[in-house]
Amino acid sequence: MKNVKMAAKISLISIVILAIGLVGLWFAANRQMTKVMEESIIQQLNNSVEMQAEIVRNYVDKAETYLIGYTQAPIMSDALRDTSDETGKAGLQEYTDAYAETGDNLENIYAADYNSTVVASRVQGVIGVTLREGDALKQLQDALSKGMYNTGIMASKSTGAQVISMYYPVNDKDGQPLGYVGAAIYAGNLRDTLNGLAGVQEGSNYLLLDSASGSYIFCPEDEMIGTAVENEDILNIIEQAKNAGNQARSFEYVDS
Repeated sequence: MKNVKMAAKISLISIVILAIGLVGLWFAANRQMTKVMEESIIQQLNNSVEMQAEIVRNYVDKAETYLIGYTQAPIMSDALRDTSDETGKAGLQEYTDAYAETGDNLENIYAADYNSTVVASRVQGVIGVTLREGDALKQLQDALSKGMYNTGIMASKSTGAQVISMYYPVNDKDGQPLGYVGAAIYAGNLRDTLNGLAGVQEGSNYLLLDSASGSYIFCPEDEMIGTAVENEDILNIIEQAKNAGNQARSFEYVDS
């Protein structure tokens, strides 16, 4: 009888030890599995953002290359060197019209003198218009002195549409500025491409944010593109993105 009790105690102790071990093993395995899943999800999100950022870069790079190509014709520097020459301006306008036909997703392309007065433009209504004056002109001239100037998404001064706007200097052979060229490509096609990749479900909105400036790169409301984020939930996510060292972050946000 005594041996039976001893065996029962030993069995009970063994069961308790085994149970504790199994519980500990379960917690350890669950913790490790959770960590692995979290790392996998974060990696997938990072890969998704990188892919989308690469699409944006390629989209912009293509437009910048197109704009630089616009400056290469001799008529460009000739016309900007003497904007009082009507024959030169007419030739530049003819060239601009022909070059614009080769553009993809182009809202406008134009050439302006160094004081920002448009000499030739695909959008005829801005020809002869001075687009910038005072501090705004000085800011543009300073930026052009460094080469390509990309302002990101903005409302077009020609049509009011949301566009990605960029500028490139035109200099003489001595490097002195004669003027500049500007181009704007529609942002809508890029946004639609990113929306398609995001696989947004009903009841959700796809947002692409610039965590450095705290502004919308893409969102459902065109008028909010390029403006500062005011939604507290989204601002918290931007702060997390900054802490993670990311300058751009994309995610789905479910409207409340």
